[in-house]
Amino acid sequence: MSALRLRLATPADADAIAAIYNDAVWNTTATWALEPVDAAERRRWLQAHPPDRHPVVVAEQDGQVLGWGALSPHSQRGGWARTVECSVYVDPAARGAGIGSRLLDHLCHLGGQAGHEAALALISADNAASLRMCRREGFFPAGRLLRVGHKFGRTLDLVLLERFLRRRAGAVVRDAAGRVLLLRREHEGRTWWAVPGGGVEAGETPEEAARRELLEETGLEVELGALGYRVFRHGRLQLYYAATVRRVVSRGGQGPEYAPERLATSGTYTPEWMEPQALAGRPAVPPPLVAALARGDAWPATPETVYDEPEPVGTWNRDGDSAQV
Repeated sequence: MSALRLRLATPADADAIAAIYNDAVWNTTATWALEPVDAAERRRWLQAHPPDRHPVVVAEQDGQVLGWGALSPHSQRGGWARTVECSVYVDPAARGAGIGSRLLDHLCHLGGQAGHEAALALISADNAASLRMCRREGFFPAGRLLRVGHKFGRTLDLVLLERFLRRRAGAVVRDAAGRVLLLRREHEGRTWWAVPGGGVEAGETPEEAARRELLEETGLEVELGALGYRVFRHGRLQLYYAATVRRVVSRGGQGPEYAPERLATSGTYTPEWMEPQALAGRPAVPPPLVAALARGDAWPATPETVYDEPEPVGTWNRDGDSAQV
């Protein structure tokens, strides 16, 4: 059996896309549509989804389409141009294998590359599997609409979830003695520490962004190691790599963070080497990553996904079975 492959959909996929969608129409509340679609309708639908703005992706294995996902405009009104809706559907025989999560993660990646800023997922409140999947991929509950859907003789609530698409990247830099490099931040009487990192710019890979941010913030050129943590902080994905210093380029940071106008509005940045155990109890971000460093956790062999929750609009059942507002 070959590996699962994610690729952009083509008109030749219309039959498979329609078949997977129609199963959801007939048998689930994953969609509130009541009538099936045919391949011709899906080909027209594909034409309305330009791949550079609103891509449709299929998950294919051994020549068979096992699932698909799409980014669609949330509204035709211009003010919504940078917000998209995510849709993911998986063949019933292939559910439970993580295909939906892979599709959703890839769609969010493509959405960020396309310049979108926010993704929405509109999930029927009784659809526990989709709620869990979105939760795993960093979506947070943004509201609930009561008694707005009707299917299979039932009245349904709708849960609105959101994730921000602009990614950040940074690195955990250690020296030969095992100390960790952090940025000491001071602003308006507050002091806190931060793992170096910042936004991934257009055209950059996360690795390139992590190296650039380290150079700008600390004056160090670093060698990146393995990706260790995917941190969802306030609905935004942050990627953190292990790193070691290659060379000192300047004494202290030289990036835009150090411009006088930025220092006046955002506070100071001071690179500081710290013993990992000294991080315990300090105000530092992102908290889940800093806590792992303070505990002395080994760098993960495969990337770990951790969460730093936003202030919730509603309350979230950690098992993903329900969201209440």
